[in-house]
Amino acid sequence: MVGSAGQLRVPRAFFDEFQITSLSAGHQVRIAQILDTLDTAIHETEAIIAKLKAVKQGLLHDLLTRGIDANGELRQPQAEAPHLYKASTLGWIPKAWATKSISDIADVKSGTTPSREKVDRYFSGHGAPWVKTLDLNEDVIWTTDEGVTAAALRETSCSLFPPGTVLVAMYGGWEQIGRTAMLAVPAATNQAISALVLKSGATVPEFVLRALQHGRTRWQGVAASTRKDPNITKSDVVEFEIPVPGPDEQSQIAQGIRASLNRLELETITLAALRRHKSGLMDDLLTGRVRVTPLLDATDE
Repeated sequence: MVGSAGQLRVPRAFFDEFQITSLSAGHQVRIAQILDTLDTAIHETEAIIAKLKAVKQGLLHDLLTRGIDANGELRQPQAEAPHLYKASTLGWIPKAWATKSISDIADVKSGTTPSREKVDRYFSGHGAPWVKTLDLNEDVIWTTDEGVTAAALRETSCSLFPPGTVLVAMYGGWEQIGRTAMLAVPAATNQAISALVLKSGATVPEFVLRALQHGRTRWQGVAASTRKDPNITKSDVVEFEIPVPGPDEQSQIAQGIRASLNRLELETITLAALRRHKSGLMDDLLTGRVRVTPLLDATDE
């Protein structure tokens, strides 16, 4: 949209599409300037989001393999400080850490699906959250699309798991197995999910969530299927190993990852707001409901 002399050039098709050829050339250029300013902000925010996503993956790996030392800093890598690490079944881990199976730290339970033949009795949008695989958002679950009624909890094997329960998907092929989430509220699940109810307050639920996410690719080594898609079993979940530091370090690691996610969420919200703002401005400016000059002055500021 910018010509070789630094002037804005607006394709005629842009204005023809919105049937605003009656606007003066000056107004057309000013409208394009406003929208170009918003486009720049949108592209910059998209770039920030892409960078934050890449940083998040690197941070997850570093925190789950190196951890945080007594000074609140990432430990040096094993290659640079081998004396800080020991060999384990999961590779090199900090000396103070242990490797534990899920059965060491949690009771692994299964959910169920109440009979769909009694859908009016057992399902309600106002009932207790009922988690399916596609509800697993790799983060905290507050609500779900479907809920189960008190009758379902009373008359079927469906039961509520407490907040802090970590969920793992067992079925659905490579795109779904190992998918995770953590309950923020009491909720039930279907039978495709293993619910990890932690045994002790010495294990931080969000740390377990992030450790499972970091190790997700390892499910491919244990997945099996007698059907079209590969699955994992409750036994696979019970035997799955994760690295476990002390409670304080678990909390620090979880907080570090949470801070990264919060920044990513903030930028994502900003991007959505910019896109809505551009869409609304296009409608207002191109119909003449909003004057161009004040808006352009505001963008110049």
